Amino acid sequence: IPELDINFTDFGGMDKGFDDDGSAQDDGSAQDEDLIFFIALVTFLILVGAGVVFLYKHKQTPVEGLSEDEQKIMNILNKKKQVLQSDLVRELNVSPAKISLLITELENKGLVKREAKGRTNMITKRK
Repeated sequence: IPELDINFTDFGGMDKGFDDDGSAQDDGSAQDEDLIFFIALVTFLILVGAGVVFLYKHKQTPVEGLSEDEQKIMNILNKKKQVLQSDLVRELNVSPAKISLLITELENKGLVKREAKGRTNMITKRK
């Protein structure tokens, strides 16, 4: 029966050798795998945490008692904190008169503040 000369380094990077008594040598690869798993787990948890924080900060909770158009304005202000009234006209594709009425309603509800800025107004969300 011929003897087989097998070099384990030829099989996918397995570099375990054998001692003189035939037992496998431990090269620490199990520890390396544990470390890689731990790093991957920590990275995953950090990404999930960052996603939760992002969603919490950017959630759009509807305010009760607002019309659909008022809610659209509040959603824009939740993202931008302040916006020109003329930009709201373009973004919502409604007339300047309607935007003015909506802003007045939101002001009366204490949700926004309107400040003159040139020929338009700066609309700011109140805290």
